[in-house]
Amino acid sequence: RMKEVIRVPLYSNALFLMGASVFSSLIGFVFWLVAARFYPDEAVGLASALISAMGLAVSFSKLGLELGLVRFLKRHSEDPKAIINTVFTVGLLASVAAALIFIAGLDLWSPALLFIRETPLYLFAFVFFCAVSSLNNLSDHSFIASRRSGFVVASGLIFGILKVILAIALATFLTSFSIFASWGIGMTAAVIISIFVLLPIAQRGYRFAVTIKKKILGDMLGYSFANYISMLLWGTPALIFPLMVVNLLGAEANAYFYIGWAVSNVIVMIPQSVTTSLLAEGSYDETNLKTHILRSLKIIFLLLVPAVVAVLLLADKLLWLFGTQYSASATELVRIMTLAVLPLAVNILYLNIKRVQKDLKMIVGMPAFIAVISIVLALILLPQIGFNGVGIAWLAAHACCAVVIVVNWLWRWRKRNNEL
Repeated sequence: RMKEVIRVPLYSNALFLMGASVFSSLIGFVFWLVAARFYPDEAVGLASALISAMGLAVSFSKLGLELGLVRFLKRHSEDPKAIINTVFTVGLLASVAAALIFIAGLDLWSPALLFIRETPLYLFAFVFFCAVSSLNNLSDHSFIASRRSGFVVASGLIFGILKVILAIALATFLTSFSIFASWGIGMTAAVIISIFVLLPIAQRGYRFAVTIKKKILGDMLGYSFANYISMLLWGTPALIFPLMVVNLLGAEANAYFYIGWAVSNVIVMIPQSVTTSLLAEGSYDETNLKTHILRSLKIIFLLLVPAVVAVLLLADKLLWLFGTQYSASATELVRIMTLAVLPLAVNILYLNIKRVQKDLKMIVGMPAFIAVISIVLALILLPQIGFNGVGIAWLAAHACCAVVIVVNWLWRWRKRNNEL
């Protein structure tokens, strides 16, 4: 039976992506456990804010190229090297520009991180690691587009293991930048192996080269830009929240918030992996989209419901591994965020269906709704009830959107049945 399941590309790629996410989450769990045990709480709080800042800068630089690569690689299958290198080159330039803009505006959006700009080494490292992070994301999506998601697992393992080893090795410095450097150096090694070793296997004859093909960019531009806005809106709240917490509640509170967020975020990999595989398979074969959707629903909720129940029951014990203060402070947040994964699964499945269908209005509109609701509610609740308010805002935004999607689907289903 397992052999039959693995032969279905949707399932095999989804399982590889879930495996990559599981390994990434487990190693990430160990990484933050090491950080919490070896470093002061304030250093953990600043490092988590720094990593979020890097993620925020990179998210602004993506331009939707990663999803454009997944959607259009088959169309350019006669010259895959050209589309991959074009995406890599544009992504690299955009990430450097975004990092420099972020650093220039630190006074405005994150005064707590001004120390980056004051030290040339920190400034260079931040810009360099932003560029590496962009390439890491794009190389992973080139594997997904090539239907070789197993290489995503390999790259993630290299990155994860190295960052844990480096976090321990650099612990003698006891600074927030030691944690950030561990993250960045580990990722750099993983990207080098991905681009120069694994990608030539996934796409025979591939060689990295600085390339910009105007025809390829023109072909992808509209779709990629819509997805750029969509992904920006989808991911920005999660990257803004730690910056809100560190600036309003302080670095120590952000340490508890960030670890709680990371623990609850582990099971998000289930819907993310399956729906990414759905996008890849739908791009290869749109005629069987309905079958792919039903298969995706089946595997998502078969795995997700038990995972949600387990985290709800074990939240305090999982956090206890980081320290008693983490367990006392963030258990409620973990439970709130875990409940939010159920409506999030509905929303991300619907979003990727619309990506296959190239419904650009919905690709942008749905994440915009979630971003606005979650950020506005978080700004209202954070000063009143602390960082648990961020979790409530996230749950409320996804729940409202999922209800609209399900009601709309039921209405359409009933209308079709009445017509028959």
